[in-house]
Amino acid sequence: METVDQLREDAEQGYPEAQFELGLRYERGDGVAQDYAQAIDWYRRAAEQGYPDAQFHLGLQYDEGTGVPRDQKLAAGWYRKAADRGHAEAQCKLGLCYLKGVGVQKDHGAAVRWFKAAAAQGVPLAQENLGLAYKHGHGVPKDPELAKEWLRKAAARG
Repeated sequence: METVDQLREDAEQGYPEAQFELGLRYERGDGVAQDYAQAIDWYRRAAEQGYPDAQFHLGLQYDEGTGVPRDQKLAAGWYRKAADRGHAEAQCKLGLCYLKGVGVQKDHGAAVRWFKAAAAQGVPLAQENLGLAYKHGHGVPKDPELAKEWLRKAAARG
């Protein structure tokens, strides 16, 4: 595991992996004093370079209002950037945004598309929501068998 000084050196040289890891350290207070502003700064640097983990974490910060004013539209935007790059948790979060109409216009079809992408990568919450979509016919035709299949997969993963 790299020291904070090593991470900072790499981060300042523009390496997104180091920028993201340094952001995590500041968010958690791991080896440094907890500092959400620093965490956001490092996440943003990595996110703007297209680093999906940083995009996802920046989305979380805006979603929860941690270190930044809460802004659901910005959260959904960062989730989308990470989701478009295949980040499974971001795909699930974006699906939830569409399901609830938080930060985006409510759209069950879009929610299902993102849940399918995340479910295929094994995200239990996406599998559960996909199963419920099939059970109730939200964004997809009702299909009790597919509903059971996805709900079983979710249950098996906890």
